[in-house]
Amino acid sequence: MPLRGSYGESPDSSTGSAPYGANVYFVVERFWPGSTEDAALAAMARLRQGCARLSEGGVAVRWLGGTFVLSDEAVSCRFEGSPQAIRAVHEIAGETFDRMLPMVELKSD
Repeated sequence: MPLRGSYGESPDSSTGSAPYGANVYFVVERFWPGSTEDAALAAMARLRQGCARLSEGGVAVRWLGGTFVLSDEAVSCRFEGSPQAIRAVHEIAGETFDRMLPMVELKSD
């Protein structure tokens, strides 16, 4: 398991020196033993509120959705924005995470 700071600062691919901006998508994972669906839903609501607060202030960050995997006790959330903005969303929401990874949204038309 990666080492992490207070807001998910882990040795993952989001900490590189690439100039991230809007239209960059990330999946953010939290391994949360003992969590429940209600707790995950409440955390996701706080994350959505954090996105709205930053967006109102002119920061390009957007909530794309989330999942809770009961058997793994894990929450995965998808965002559009920079790693710095996504970390700020988590700080505002009072939530931590274990890792942040760039992703590609695939459409299955």
